[in-house]
Amino acid sequence: MADRGIYERNGITGEIIYQIKMGSIETLIRLGLNRIFSGPLRNRYLIYAVPNIRVPNEFSPRMIDPNRCLSLIILSANLRKDTLHITGWEQYPNMQYTTVPTEPLRFSRSISIVGTEHRG
Repeated sequence: MADRGIYERNGITGEIIYQIKMGSIETLIRLGLNRIFSGPLRNRYLIYAVPNIRVPNEFSPRMIDPNRCLSLIILSANLRKDTLHITGWEQYPNMQYTTVPTEPLRFSRSISIVGTEHRG
């Protein structure tokens, strides 16, 4: 578990100034010069503002995975104006595992970031 997460370090001394520890990082995608999309962390997906590691937006898993799939892989994400666009693969909707394997389905979603401001 050591050294997993997002860290802000002093560029001269290397000292950690701020850290967000994550047990695992499933998604970590750069959204431009000063934004990172990451998650899930404590049942939330987050957009981080860097380099000061501020969280301007957070999303519930239902916003990212409305089909409640057992397997969800986010391949790409980009932020245009007030909309987060994500693409990837999903499999086994409604948390239902089947004994007959199903093919993963490609998805593309657009999610408004309006009203997703981090509250604390």
